[in-house]
Amino acid sequence: MGCKVREVILKDSEHPFRFPQQNVWTPYNLIKLALAPLALLRLVGMLLCFVLAWICATLAVSGTKLQAGDDSKPLSRSRKAVLNAVVFFARGVLFFCGFHYIETEGV
Repeated sequence: MGCKVREVILKDSEHPFRFPQQNVWTPYNLIKLALAPLALLRLVGMLLCFVLAWICATLAVSGTKLQAGDDSKPLSRSRKAVLNAVVFFARGVLFFCGFHYIETEGV
C-alpha cells in the first residue's frame, strides 16, 4: 500500500513560487535611499525636543499646588522663564514635524 511521490522538475522560469526580482535603480529610488537617514534624524530630533519640553514643564510646575482652572496664584518669574523653554522646545517639535516657519501675531 505504498504511495509513490511523483517529482516534477521545473525550470527556474516555470517555478510557481518564484517571483521575478527587479533591481532597477531609478533616480526616485536613489533619492528615497538618500533621504531615509533624514527621516530618522527628524524622528530623533522630534522625540528629543518633546522629552526636553516635558522635563521643563515638569520642573516649572513641580512643588506647586496647581489644579485645573485654578488661576488664583500666578507662577513666579523663574517658573515662567522655564515655561518659555517649553515653548521653544514645542516649536522644535513642530520644526522636526515639517512646520518650518510659524507666524505669530500680537505677541
